[in-house]
Amino acid sequence: ANRAAHSGPPPPASGVLPGVCRSPKSSLRMAAQKAQGERESPAGDVGSRNARDSLSHGLDEGERRILCKFGVSDNVRPDSLNDQLGGKPNFLRTTQFTPLTWLPKSLFNQFKRIANIYFLFIAVIVLFGTFVVDFSPKDWKSKIGPFVLVLFWTACKDLYEDLQRRKDDREENMRIAKKFNADLQTLEDVCWCDVLVGDVLLIPCDGAFPADLLLLKTAEDETAFIST
Repeated sequence: ANRAAHSGPPPPASGVLPGVCRSPKSSLRMAAQKAQGERESPAGDVGSRNARDSLSHGLDEGERRILCKFGVSDNVRPDSLNDQLGGKPNFLRTTQFTPLTWLPKSLFNQFKRIANIYFLFIAVIVLFGTFVVDFSPKDWKSKIGPFVLVLFWTACKDLYEDLQRRKDDREENMRIAKKFNADLQTLEDVCWCDVLVGDVLLIPCDGAFPADLLLLKTAEDETAFIST
């Protein structure tokens, strides 16, 4: 009975759990590694942690503060974006044609329709029967004339619609926005097409946005209602 009562693993030593009892050498090795890690941790890490803690102070959950790392000119005004489209990255252009590409592009778009391809096939057969085989039951003028007239009329309609889009683009690009001038500390008028990446704009109440903007501050209550 006494042997059964004392069978099993011996009771753990004072302050040591079963299975984690280490030798004195391993304990000394762990203590040395911990001390070495404390010596190797740079002082800048503590400073950066303190800086992050001070910056995050006062922010609600989900909010963050963005800082420029190398100065305003390098981060807020990227030249790689502002040099696009001839230095006007916000220039709006919805037109399809130029004076040189108007007729080729219009004809290319028209021949995407199956009906125009069918009439072109008929016109080729009539021309072949008239000028090559010298036999055609139809007069080539009665087939080619109306077909060319329809194509040219549609091309003129496309040109008119493109001119209207060009007019609307000009009006949109010449609209005025209020841009903050950091050097003069004033607001100045700029056209929408002259807005650059990194500009700070003042949008009045019920005003339109000249570009994709990042909301920095509102007039009151720190809320804004946007209608799209």
